[in-house]
Amino acid sequence: AFVSANAETNLEYKPKELILTTGYLVDSFGRSVNGIAYFTSKGRGLTGYKDGRLIGDGSLEFSWGDTISFGIDTFELGSTRGNKNTIKLQDLGRGNAGKNIESLVMRFSEENDQSVFVTDKVTEVFSKYPNVINEAISLSLSNEDIQLDLGNGNTEVVKGEFEKQFESGLAEEIDKELGTQKLAFGEQYREPKQIKAVDSDSQNVQRDVERLWGATQHAQ
Repeated sequence: AFVSANAETNLEYKPKELILTTGYLVDSFGRSVNGIAYFTSKGRGLTGYKDGRLIGDGSLEFSWGDTISFGIDTFELGSTRGNKNTIKLQDLGRGNAGKNIESLVMRFSEENDQSVFVTDKVTEVFSKYPNVINEAISLSLSNEDIQLDLGNGNTEVVKGEFEKQFESGLAEEIDKELGTQKLAFGEQYREPKQIKAVDSDSQNVQRDVERLWGATQHAQ
């Protein structure tokens, strides 16, 4: 008897209704992260919002196994597979990118002991620079400060590239417009990496670091 080529497909179970999973976006301290835009193949939304109203629990809905992308307006934070209920900010990127994603969100957010909020003001400022903002702020840069030991008790801290980018260009303009005053995420707990630079090699080591990270001032 003739069997249709689509017979197997026709016999597959097809749920009448798409079943969505509820997940939660959190930071490294387990606090809910709200106001981050997310996108899946089935839809979009803002974390911590339900039907346009702020709930404040960092929740989002997705189809299990789907790829979830996160961002602030057109700025791309990162993405992850929807195969767990709790998603950490650092899960959205690897290595430096993961840490910098969290640092960026903390830099521009309002926070308390339980929650982190990316406000409408942040989204509005980011929306002024559609797409170009992804070039202005890089998430892949080094986030490690280095403390140079120049000898004779003299030291100098050279900032990591990620923080230094907010001292010039469009990144600086955005930083100023949002009135960022607080420390970057983890800065209060982070000790700079120490490099000993003595005698005639001290200036060479320092110049190498400054050339690598774009520093412009040399120790006197």
